[in-house]
Amino acid sequence: VRKIWLSIFLANSFRT
Repeated sequence: VRKIWLSIFLANSFRT
C-alpha cells in the first residue's frame, strides 16, 4: 500500500 500516493491524490483534490 502506497500511503504517499494517497497523500498526493488527496492533495490534488484539494488543489482544485
